Amino acid sequence: MLLTCDNCQTIFRIDSSKLNPSGQRVRCSVCAHSWVASPVADIADNPDDVGETLRALRLPIFILLFLIVIGGALTTMRGVITAHLPGLMPAYDLVGLSIRPDLATLEIDDIDADYFGDVLRLKGGLANISGYRVHAAPLQVTVTDEEGLIIATSRVIPEARFIDAHDRTGFFVQLDMPPGQQAEISITPIAERLSPSGF
Repeated sequence: MLLTCDNCQTIFRIDSSKLNPSGQRVRCSVCAHSWVASPVADIADNPDDVGETLRALRLPIFILLFLIVIGGALTTMRGVITAHLPGLMPAYDLVGLSIRPDLATLEIDDIDADYFGDVLRLKGGLANISGYRVHAAPLQVTVTDEEGLIIATSRVIPEARFIDAHDRTGFFVQLDMPPGQQAEISITPIAERLSPSGF
């Protein structure tokens, strides 16, 4: 163990087994100051204690790391989890974690447009291109004329709230528009917060 003189701050290395366990008087060989020194357990003197401490901490550290990993997965994968277990959505809502559709997994397909009098009818599909079940997203439909001015806009709800892996759900919307007008149609999924009760 290391022993420091209180007077001149000289440091001495001594064998702690040579000191009386209740303490004993020692004298500095540099300044002749004397004081009572007690043995202090050195980490190197008790390697078994270190091993026991590490063994005792192994389980709590493992449990802590396990909880961190599970908590991270429950947070980052909440969209996939709630698509499979929708009943968990209120729990996520309660702790302030919103559920939003993952737009990278969704794709618009099979769009068909036709006029019925002065109504433009649009139907199509919202496809899940991922390998797991996901939340469907509400859609924003925008119709613009040749100059890019917005003629009509509408928020559309798909037929299903959830889409299985590599599956699709349909959507349909009608917009009031003069027939024969040249128009460009844009349909975009919206990454808005999903409510536990639906869209």
